[in-house]
Order: sequence, then structure tokens, then C-alpha cells
Amino acid sequence: MSRKSQRNNKSLQMVKKTKASIPLPKEKTTLQPNNVDIQPKHQKKKEIPSFTSLLSRIQSHQLFIVILILGALFALKPIYDAAETAWLEPEILPPPGQIADPFSLRFKLYNPSTIKITEAQIICRQKIVTYEDGNSELADNEFSDGTIITIEPKKTALYMCPYNRFFVIQGSIARASITIRTKFKTLGYNRSTESELFNWDSRSHQWEKGNIVN
Repeated sequence: MSRKSQRNNKSLQMVKKTKASIPLPKEKTTLQPNNVDIQPKHQKKKEIPSFTSLLSRIQSHQLFIVILILGALFALKPIYDAAETAWLEPEILPPPGQIADPFSLRFKLYNPSTIKITEAQIICRQKIVTYEDGNSELADNEFSDGTIITIEPKKTALYMCPYNRFFVIQGSIARASITIRTKFKTLGYNRSTESELFNWDSRSHQWEKGNIVN
């Protein structure tokens, strides 16, 4: 074989190889809208709360607030009670028992407060003293022995009006009326209180609250 023919054969083989290596164009496909079922993506709808659900939410919030308020009141009740009872005034009670000399009986001073009463001074105020012979001492005289006492919470102190030290008893007492005033301090604050009218007569031989016994 001649050189010329060999060159031609090589060139033919190279052409075949290049043809084989060149990729064939892909066939174009067109979408047919009638044949293709295109479905839109599913979208979540926004749920609008109903009136009943809104009402139940509001009621649950209100119930929660009410529970908080009740809990706070329950927790503060002991503090409120202590603060309220701290300013209670002493109770002045007539002495029990019967005796011919009304001013030898001791009156009771009870402290209902949760705080002690300090620097308490008890002052008796004479309203009227009538004797068996009909003589009377009608005056608004105050008298006290000057004793300063302290009354602890829920405790009672006794005090006797020293009438005999300031006035001359002219005979047997038929009737007497007095009030008792107390000056004291609570947490350093000056306070005072005065009792109701106490009456004594020779028939009952005991002190009682109320109007003068006829």
C-alpha cells in the first residue's frame, strides 16, 4: 500500500472517531397543557377564632387575675388583722364583787391589742357621790395616785380609785358615779380613752355601767 493511501485511511478513521464523539442533539419536548395536570400547592388557611373561644380565653384570664387577688388578700390578712388590732383601746371593766365601800374595789383594764400599752396612767373622775344622810358631792374632780404601768398584749391590769386619799368620806355612801380616763402610749404615740359612766349604789353594792341608778 502506498503512503498516500495510508494517509487517506488514517484521515477517514479520525473523521469516524470525531463523528462518534460528537453528541447528537436531544429532541425537544413540548408540554401539552391539556395533557398535564398542574395542581397548586396546598396553602394553610388562617383560622379565625370564634366568639366563644375568645370569650373563654377572656374568662380564663379574668379567673386567673381573681385567683391572684384572692391569694394576695389571703396572704395579707394576718398583717391587716395585726395592724388593725394594734390600735385597739384598752377596755375598762367594772370590778366584780359586792362591798360596802365602792372605792375599795379594783377596776380592770384589759389590753385587747397585739402590742403592749406603755406609760399608762389611770385617772378617776368623780361625777357624784351621795351619802345616806342625803348630802351630795356633785363635782367633776379628777384624782389619781400617779402610778405608771405597762399592760402586755391580751393581759389585764387592776386599778383602784384612791378616793379616800383626796376626799373626806362624810358617812356611808348611798350612790356614786365615776368615769375612768386612761392616758397611754402605743408604739410611742400618745393616746387617751375614757370609759362609760360607772354607777354604784348601796342596794346592789357593785359597780355597773349605765345611767345613774335612782
